[in-house]
Amino acid sequence: MARKIHADGTPEDPVLAAGILVWRKVNNGFEFLLVRNAKHGTWGFPKGHVQPEEDLTSAAIRETEEETGFKFNPEDLAPDFLDTCIYTTKGHWKRIFHFLPTGGVPPTSEVQLSGEHIEGGWKSEAEALAILKRQESRRTLIRAAETLRVCLGRR
Repeated sequence: MARKIHADGTPEDPVLAAGILVWRKVNNGFEFLLVRNAKHGTWGFPKGHVQPEEDLTSAAIRETEEETGFKFNPEDLAPDFLDTCIYTTKGHWKRIFHFLPTGGVPPTSEVQLSGEHIEGGWKSEAEALAILKRQESRRTLIRAAETLRVCLGRR
């Protein structure tokens, strides 16, 4: 069954969005890429609305490339990490799906922000937790950081 073109943004029919938690390895660990939304000024992860007939993985890859310039393939994404949350802003419900790549981007990679964002930056877990306002985003970050600690600890 095809998805409706526009979700109602209700608890029963939230708008779907997807993105990738872009990260890079640094000396003692890793940093996450956060972007600051031009419309409402809040920090978050690259993500965007899922289009009709688009699967979550394709949407996450497309939106991340559009918003940051970073290109991922489905096989780059960790098969055992998919974080999801649902939240409301002014009565408008949205469900977000976040993927995590198995490898980080090169440390010297440059971010190419879209017009949707006024700022972007690499943040440690502590720095990101300090500027993320949504509890749902903070939980996603904590889960991703723990996953990376386990994965990088094995290498």
